[in-house]
Amino acid sequence: MPSKYIPFMFVALWLLLSIIYPQTGKTDSMVPLNDSELQSVIGGDAIQLTLRLRNNVGEDNAPDTACGGTPDPCRLGLEFVAREGNWLVLKEFYGSLAIEDVRLEGAYLSNSGSSYRDLSRFEDADGNCLLSPCNPDGLPAIQLDYPFAKGPGEYRCFSR
Repeated sequence: MPSKYIPFMFVALWLLLSIIYPQTGKTDSMVPLNDSELQSVIGGDAIQLTLRLRNNVGEDNAPDTACGGTPDPCRLGLEFVAREGNWLVLKEFYGSLAIEDVRLEGAYLSNSGSSYRDLSRFEDADGNCLLSPCNPDGLPAIQLDYPFAKGPGEYRCFSR
């Protein structure tokens, strides 16, 4: 048998063994909870996320070695919807963005308006209501919160 068929033979043997001797226990931990077990679950009523974006930098926020240790050859290219083939290229670009401890919670919209209230946001281009009734008061919403936020203008700084 030529040596080029050996990897395929190992894959075929592995598939055959996995069918004959299936692995068990992978889903044993996914069993439904009864009512008393479910009542004992303690948790929050929100989702908390930390978002990090690094572009042409390492974990230490220094320019990536792929950029030669300096930001000079680093690039970021953006192509926008309905502008296929047209790119905005940012040269000598590197950096990081960290949004830490963002909390998303379920909430209900208030029944009292503010100076920002604009009910036309809930109408289509022809002025037809997208909600029934054409008023968002009391509807379910998602609230965005930063529970561990510092004071206004205070940001986490990285030293180099």
